[in-house]
Amino acid sequence: MEKRELTDKQQWNKFVQKYGPRSGAFLHSWEWSRLAGGERVGFFEGEELVGVASLATVLLPFDWSYVSCIRGPIFSRPEIIKDALNLLDGNKVFVRFEPLSEIKISSLKKTFSVSPKNTLITLLEFSAEDLLAKMHQKTRYNINLSTRKGVSVKFLSAEDLSLVWPLFQETAKRDGFRLHDKKHYQDLLDLKSDELKVFLAVAFFEGRPLAANIMVDFAGTRTYLHGASSNIDRNVMAPFLLHWELIKEAKTKGLKFYDWWGIASSDNPKDHWAGITRFKKGFGGEVVNYPGTLDYVLKPFKYFIYNALRKIARKVR
Repeated sequence: MEKRELTDKQQWNKFVQKYGPRSGAFLHSWEWSRLAGGERVGFFEGEELVGVASLATVLLPFDWSYVSCIRGPIFSRPEIIKDALNLLDGNKVFVRFEPLSEIKISSLKKTFSVSPKNTLITLLEFSAEDLLAKMHQKTRYNINLSTRKGVSVKFLSAEDLSLVWPLFQETAKRDGFRLHDKKHYQDLLDLKSDELKVFLAVAFFEGRPLAANIMVDFAGTRTYLHGASSNIDRNVMAPFLLHWELIKEAKTKGLKFYDWWGIASSDNPKDHWAGITRFKKGFGGEVVNYPGTLDYVLKPFKYFIYNALRKIARKVR
């Protein structure tokens, strides 16, 4: 096996669409990897492409570095992953990656999850009536309530982000998480191609935006990437209708899966994700689990120093 830079967009996306995961394949799309920067490499056996990896080099103190590959690498045969990881060395301290299935390799260390380890996927092969029947009764009630209250849903362009940006700021403050700067989301919404679509969907009530989602369509999956909602008029249940309209529209586009992009790993009611997980699971779907984010350690002593410095940094924050 050998590693080469891959410059053919069509070849790259075709491989990712064929062998990529149902959840998160968009992170390995040609368009997304171009936005993220870094390097696109292919793994070849002779002239046959057997794997791809969208890579980013992360600098560390002491002029050290590691290479990161989120929701991948992606292979046509999972068993070749070890040989591929060794090709990514490049004198790095470790390779941070997210395998699509369980693997057993020495020198692997679990670390914090970068993309969701656990998610929920709603299968779009069912009719609208069957999808409603699979929902929690309260979810169906809230969808109908939102419709009766006069909530409407519109799909907007990237230029409309300013209209709903206050909702994202409001949500971050309410739920205690840190937003990227506005340009980050604007850059996402500016991604356009025949194969990948990032767009904004907004629920309105009496002319005001109450809920907004940033969605990604790629490789047969519609992904709920980011969401925001207002602190006011929560009784009209705008997020419920917003997702239902997105699910129905995804079916008309011929998409196969609706990925909720992350749920809690347990049913612990004290889990930080417990509330949003209840909301998502109300729509029904299949729980999908991945191994999570792993570090393939190449320089054990340097990796020990790296982790020690991380622990110190967390304590002094």
